[in-house]
Amino acid sequence: MIDMLDMTNEHLNIQLAKIMGNVKMDVAAVFYGHVPQYCTNPFASLEVQARAIELDAEGYVLNLSNQVAESLLRKTTSPYYGTLVSRMLNVSPRERAEAAYMTLSSKDLHPLREDINGD
Repeated sequence: MIDMLDMTNEHLNIQLAKIMGNVKMDVAAVFYGHVPQYCTNPFASLEVQARAIELDAEGYVLNLSNQVAESLLRKTTSPYYGTLVSRMLNVSPRERAEAAYMTLSSKDLHPLREDINGD
């Protein structure tokens, strides 16, 4: 798996498009803007969020909570729980895309995918 933090928005968009099944991600598709803008378009980021939740809802929520507040979600009695939940509901498209990428590229979900696992 490629380190997501080193990815530009465009690179993360391409990786997510591949995971989402858009197999025609060649140079022309990128050049002409045919890559979904998961990192900047709220509607596109909701698409990858829905796929991630469909495949692993708990994993996605934990990945998103890590993006937002270092797993405070596990401490449901914390006075910050309400703040964390409200912050998770208002994440940026990039944060949503990052959490979806972490979830969808999990080796547990795709044990045979060489393009994700690097085998």
